[in-house]
Amino acid sequence: MDQRKSSRLPITLKAAIAPVDYRHQEVIDCLCRDISKSGCFLVTPHKFLLGDRVRVEINLDHNLVVSLLSRVAWIRHLQRGKKEPLGVGIQFLTGQDEDYTLLESFINELIRNPPAPENP
Repeated sequence: MDQRKSSRLPITLKAAIAPVDYRHQEVIDCLCRDISKSGCFLVTPHKFLLGDRVRVEINLDHNLVVSLLSRVAWIRHLQRGKKEPLGVGIQFLTGQDEDYTLLESFINELIRNPPAPENP
């Protein structure tokens, strides 16, 4: 059953993820896919635990990066015979700050003017 609060948009953006509850806060480059106002999917082979609090940075445009406090909502592990990328489903925990407002505006613009379909 799909429990998402808002529809995901099929777009790929550069991103980075860093744990917030650990001493060593390594920043990990990754790809953001299927973004929405409530979360996204991050393509990464890095191991996270369900519920981990993380800071996600998403490059919305060449000069526009948003940084959002988030949590790992689900994990996609390697599955035999499946070609889906490894990664984590992210739920954004912020909603009142400037970065979230920028993300929301970006998504609203994508809804009004959808990008051309990506090549597989």
